[in-house]
Amino acid sequence: MTDARLFANARPYTRWWWFSGPIDEAVIRHQLDWAAANGFGGVEIAWMYPQAEGVLGAPWLSAAWAVPARYAAGYAAQLGLGCDFTMGSAWPFGGLHVAPEDAAQTWHGPSPQRLEKSWETPLGVDGGLILNHLDRGALERYARRFGAALGLPDDQAPFARPGFFCDSWEVLPDALWAANLDAAFVALLPEERRSGHHEVVIPPRSDEGGSDFAIEAEHLTMRFGDFTAVD
Repeated sequence: MTDARLFANARPYTRWWWFSGPIDEAVIRHQLDWAAANGFGGVEIAWMYPQAEGVLGAPWLSAAWAVPARYAAGYAAQLGLGCDFTMGSAWPFGGLHVAPEDAAQTWHGPSPQRLEKSWETPLGVDGGLILNHLDRGALERYARRFGAALGLPDDQAPFARPGFFCDSWEVLPDALWAANLDAAFVALLPEERRSGHHEVVIPPRSDEGGSDFAIEAEHLTMRFGDFTAVD
């Protein structure tokens, strides 16, 4: 098999930023036509904040918001392109629809971080709470709400289902916490070491910035900033 045949389907995707505002179907067609004509394999739609002094787009997760996204996915399929989606109204994931019980937490209580730029709000306006990425239930509720609002058919060619993903975490790490996070750290230890002494060490806050912390597990220390998965 020649190199050309081997990589015939190895086409790149491109990020496609949709700034908050009116979305024109003619523009969607024009840009997807260009992508197909120039050898791209697909696009990744990322919803963004409004441009300076711009008009806000349709309300986040509303029926009107979903119409152009479904149109883009359908037209992309006609061209043989994939169409994937980031799942946020900008970064980090969050928004006005995130309930306090699903919001990011710190060792000291609710996270003070707020969404500063969002599809939902004008620039400079509080965009809502940040999703607790370390809580499986919170993430599942967020994903179900997003998927139900988008309502894409699951048989759309060329792929059975589009990709949905978090493309940029951007959550403040200072003392970030979740219930049973210490147990999740310990579960990473070799089985023969899980019965040892485990202690959460929280340095005091200082004027220079937020506190950082680590899990002390016998002689093994794992910094929280290097840990990204928890049930």
